[in-house]
Amino acid sequence: MATHLYIDGYNLIAQIWGMGQGRAELTRQRNDLVRQLAAYHRRRPLPIEVVFDGWRDGHELGNREMHGGVVVSYSPKGITADEVLRERVQGRGTGALVVSADRQVQRWAREGGGEALDPVLFYQRLNMAQHDTALEVDDRETKDESDDNGWSGSTNKKGNAFRRSKRDRALNQRTKKL
Repeated sequence: MATHLYIDGYNLIAQIWGMGQGRAELTRQRNDLVRQLAAYHRRRPLPIEVVFDGWRDGHELGNREMHGGVVVSYSPKGITADEVLRERVQGRGTGALVVSADRQVQRWAREGGGEALDPVLFYQRLNMAQHDTALEVDDRETKDESDDNGWSGSTNKKGNAFRRSKRDRALNQRTKKL
């Protein structure tokens, strides 16, 4: 099943730039994010939907627009973007990848069979794709040989000490496609 990327818009903005002061600054940040996602979509044609909160000032039924292949959604008045993301992920299943720092949204994504991705990690991958440096990022640190402090390295333990958990490996497989 193809990966569908769902993004908690204001959550991502808050994590990477901080929330703008005033309506004009927030609108500029929102437009910049959508522009970057559209450029990302041109390089990697994944289905992308970014959901913004419209629960305070939004339209009664919400709003959906298309910008450069990216679906931009605003939650209906009285409903948060988190709730909209929950509906989308539950309907999508294993093909959903949610970008949000909100632990509740991450839990909903995992319960629905999808995965959750940290906004800062996603933004790093977004920038790598923009600069055509699509190198695979490995979180493991390489050990410098001079830092062994005389330790011979012999133990009686078995198994790979550097092997990540099953959940981390599944997330890494899914993010390689980004």
